[in-house]
Amino acid sequence: MKPLVFLCFLFLVFSCSDYSNKKELKSISNRKSNSLNTESQKSKAFIGEKISGEALPQKTLDCFYPIDTIAKIYVYRDVVGGLEEQFHRVQSLISEKGNHIVVQVYSSDIRLLETLNYFYPSLEIYDHLVANRKKESARAEVFKNKMFPKTNKDSAVFVSRFPGHLDSTVIIKKIKRTVLENNEEELVILKTKIKILSYLDSISYIILNPFTNKQEPISAQQITKYGKGIGLVEWHLPNKKSYFRLEKIIEEKEWLQIKNIMQ
Repeated sequence: MKPLVFLCFLFLVFSCSDYSNKKELKSISNRKSNSLNTESQKSKAFIGEKISGEALPQKTLDCFYPIDTIAKIYVYRDVVGGLEEQFHRVQSLISEKGNHIVVQVYSSDIRLLETLNYFYPSLEIYDHLVANRKKESARAEVFKNKMFPKTNKDSAVFVSRFPGHLDSTVIIKKIKRTVLENNEEELVILKTKIKILSYLDSISYIILNPFTNKQEPISAQQITKYGKGIGLVEWHLPNKKSYFRLEKIIEEKEWLQIKNIMQ
């Protein structure tokens, strides 16, 4: 499938209702249930890859989001088309059992696409939330939780499964992340030259009908870059036909004003 068609598909797959941030963050921290829906509660309990908690190298942590309990909203723009935006709401949760960095991804029309809960300092995925068939934010089953390679020769694999938007379908998402050669560079981000770590993401989605075993695979590659003291600064297709870059970081007050206007 062509990359631009793939991106359009992703935009359609992740469409959530506008759950409040407080309600969703409370759900993440409490972690009351691991079920996808009512049917899964009747089946055998799901057991995914356990959180190791093993800290990643300091240079990787330096280029991830800073620990901050005050929410910040990262505004990204497609520098090719100029119109498409993404908003990433980033906030840390600190507890005795460990720290979490929660990233909520919104589309340009302020629809919640997905939520990723990173356990710090291993940066493993503790929770992955997407929309269920009722367009409510629901917890996915995380089979593989690694998102960042430990060394330049390693790869990290993330796999989750969640309900599709069509009846009787589920979606399996997989990201295999490897370190790009000469991945340490410097870029000018927000008018400041900073250190960057670059990765190649091989992303695949399988739309599966468990009753007929019919599968529809979709895949693409993406280059993702993280900046020291900031976190995610840009991502793009290898051919750069789609290219999102960090434009600014705003406070929660301004974000709420934007949401009120858009909604």
